[in-house]
Amino acid sequence: MPLDLSTLSPNARAGYQRIGRQYGSTDTLAQSNQTLDGLAEHGAELVQHGFVAADGQRLTDARDALVTAGVGRNEARGDKKVTSAELAAALKSGKAARGSARAVLVNTRRALFEKVDPAAQAAVQQLDVALQQTNNAGSDAGKLADQLDLIRGALAEPTVAAEAAPRGGPQAVSELTSHAALLRAAAAARTTVPGTPAETEHLDVIDGIIVTLARHARQAARSAAKRLGKPALLADFELTRLYDPPTAGAPGKTPDKTPAPPPPDAPPGG
Repeated sequence: MPLDLSTLSPNARAGYQRIGRQYGSTDTLAQSNQTLDGLAEHGAELVQHGFVAADGQRLTDARDALVTAGVGRNEARGDKKVTSAELAAALKSGKAARGSARAVLVNTRRALFEKVDPAAQAAVQQLDVALQQTNNAGSDAGKLADQLDLIRGALAEPTVAAEAAPRGGPQAVSELTSHAALLRAAAAARTTVPGTPAETEHLDVIDGIIVTLARHARQAARSAAKRLGKPALLADFELTRLYDPPTAGAPGKTPDKTPAPPPPDAPPGG
């Protein structure tokens, strides 16, 4: 049946749109076709792991909505692949910068925690907040950029800055600034289908639905592959159309080393 976006809650719509803005519709169309091929072969094996026939039908409906909108006919596939690769590279380097800066925060916090100075203890509380709020961004470039800004702000606080200066603080601030800008530029450079803002928003929501369903299908496939002892099953659900193909020891997406539940305004798995 046709995909009806009017039934989405405001939070779900906003979450899907935020996810979809990061991907070209040609890429999501290709991923939907790949995942649907996997479901045609292994869909029954995923049911016991949460991904049911209705989820596959919703993915089909979203794929068909892209086709109806003309995706795949007039887009420059090469440009989209370049943009997608640039965004993936920015996410990978941004997460590396976040990890290094968080290490600076952790060691600075330890030094401040040992001091009786009230300013030091207040700074410890600020660092705890910054560390708690920057442990995961998934594949959301905007959220990751905001996390880098939050860490940079914590490092700029005078008491923290003084303690962090010999611990790599100034270099971390510089890297956080440059990587946040790189992430936002890469996200903004994502090629979209020409059209009105309303048309672009509509496609972004559909893209977000497809990306989320493809991710969830992959999660279910991973669980099924382990339970059934069929590791080859997972290959049909890799997100190779959204991310670079997996290499030895690295799955086909930019990993986030410190998992955390998704924010309440985002669809689960987004």
